[in-house]
Amino acid sequence: GLTRMAIRIARNRAIDEVRRFGREMPADHNAPITTPVEPDPFLRDTIATCREALPKRPAQAISLRIESTGSEDDHVLAKRLGMKLNTFLQNVSRARSLLMKCLEKHGVSLGGWT
Repeated sequence: GLTRMAIRIARNRAIDEVRRFGREMPADHNAPITTPVEPDPFLRDTIATCREALPKRPAQAISLRIESTGSEDDHVLAKRLGMKLNTFLQNVSRARSLLMKCLEKHGVSLGGWT
């Protein structure tokens, strides 16, 4: 759960960087990564702390969306939680906002990513 969320954040930030620089990246950015990046225990613990601090319904909504890894439609996820689609989406949005504020409060720089 937490690892997937961190990977998703990193992936989205990478996509933002590619868009920012345009289609052509400097040659050194095209080099393959040969050493795996080790997980950051501080980031993992901070994400866990922030997720635990979420109110119940936003926590349920964001957790279910993360667990589904995009394989299920939001309508299905909302129904599983007994929520209307709009309520589910509002809870996901609220959870994301609260998580970002909490992460920043704990010293995790999101670099303007929202």
